[in-house]
Amino acid sequence: AKRTGTRKADDPSIQKWENLDSDFKESNWQQAEHIPFKMRIIHCGGETLREIAQQCPEVRTKLTKPPDEQNRDLQKLARIEHRRWVAERSLAGWKGADKKDVSLRTHPDLKPWDELSPAVKQYDVDAVKKIPDLLDSWSSHFAHRT
Repeated sequence: AKRTGTRKADDPSIQKWENLDSDFKESNWQQAEHIPFKMRIIHCGGETLREIAQQCPEVRTKLTKPPDEQNRDLQKLARIEHRRWVAERSLAGWKGADKKDVSLRTHPDLKPWDELSPAVKQYDVDAVKKIPDLLDSWSSHFAHRT
């Protein structure tokens, strides 16, 4: 669940997992399943989740450079994440509109990256910045299973 500049506590897309609508759960799953693809783009791929998770220190370095340094990998992956989200929402029947309406399946951010406000672009940047923490948790999970 992500997006929209003014999030309200009752927004159906940002509820706790157990209260999240199945459409938004599927959206979260698809975002997670896209992580290995993103890792290959920045040359941190692997054949298995275990191999990808083991590269977490390198991924963290690539995605958490200080703000004063140009971080091309982070920006590239944020753009890709936005494209992924637009495709995923569009395939689920959502349309672009001036206002978000879950019942009508409309969202104002279903448009190209270059048309987004900096605040909305930040949602995608933040999603990408969370990848190292997710890889850490996967790595811990695999470490306990061996």
